[in-house]
Amino acid sequence: MPLEQALRESRRDSALAIGLGGLITLAIISTSAAAFFGSDAGFSAATISQQLEPLLGPAAKYFFAVGLLAAGLTSAITSPLAAAYAVSGALGWPADLKSPRFKAVWAIVLLLGTVAAALGTRPISAIIFAQAANGFLLPVVALFLLLVMNHSGVLGDYRNQLWSNIAGISVVLVVSGLGLFKLTNAIASLL
Repeated sequence: MPLEQALRESRRDSALAIGLGGLITLAIISTSAAAFFGSDAGFSAATISQQLEPLLGPAAKYFFAVGLLAAGLTSAITSPLAAAYAVSGALGWPADLKSPRFKAVWAIVLLLGTVAAALGTRPISAIIFAQAANGFLLPVVALFLLLVMNHSGVLGDYRNQLWSNIAGISVVLVVSGLGLFKLTNAIASLL
């Protein structure tokens, strides 16, 4: 496949995946805001499924349970797979589903998650830690990507153009601001 065609298809795939993911996130956030605004209800699976009853009736709890199961299964498969791709790429290993090293990374991530769940660790603490780590790392990764995308020695004629740089700098500034905001909130809550 020619490089130009691969880049076009990659851009199209990325735009579709990010766009659909953003729409789904927006739908979840707006639905949750509408359901829980002004409500004193706690946030548990039971109260969330009760909020769906006007739309789905008595079957709401079953729809919600199937949705949680599907979300859990897809996360349990895709997160370790993404980790295997990332580790293999970073270490220069073949990112092939048949590669023993790729399979080993995938299995280790799955095993660690299974052991953590079996030992009864609190997933909320892990999620909060992961989000805090994202707040620190995302601006660094975004800045690094922006620098690489402008390096003519790496990308040649395919390096960023002006509008891509403006969008990239905007993303770095917004993500850095959000990270700083969350960090100051976390420090303030500890004091």
